[in-house]
Amino acid sequence: MKTTYFANCKTIEEVKKEYKRLAFLYHPDREGGNTKIMQDINNEYSILLKSGRFEFTQNDEQDFFRYKDIINDLINLNGLIIEIIGSWIWLSGNTRDNKDVIKKIGFNYASKKQMWFYHPFDYKAKYSYNMPIDKIRTIYGTKVINSKTYAEIE
Repeated sequence: MKTTYFANCKTIEEVKKEYKRLAFLYHPDREGGNTKIMQDINNEYSILLKSGRFEFTQNDEQDFFRYKDIINDLINLNGLIIEIIGSWIWLSGNTRDNKDVIKKIGFNYASKKQMWFYHPFDYKAKYSYNMPIDKIRTIYGTKVINSKTYAEIE
């Protein structure tokens, strides 16, 4: 998940500490407070607490750096739609013709969503298993990767 207010937090303790600091600054009952900003902070804080994963190990960082290699392997496959939703890579489109390559890279198939997914860590989604993909996109944000947007990322 892309965060605005908790970007530098790596543990739940850091998130809670930052929340208290931000609440002190922006709470609407305080002088100079802002209701809209506080609502945004509360929303981000809630999503982060539900995600259940904060501590990043060296293996986790290697997984994120592996994304570039994964996208390099996928970018030129015919008819594939590559989408980054939160910290997961989702595939749709012409996946049937590319099934062997997709499996070899390490993707799993979500039959209810009829899409393939790859995620970092030894992480399992607690809340989004039965959630429609559009709702997941709304919560975590999405970016469709094609050869043009990928060139911008590199």
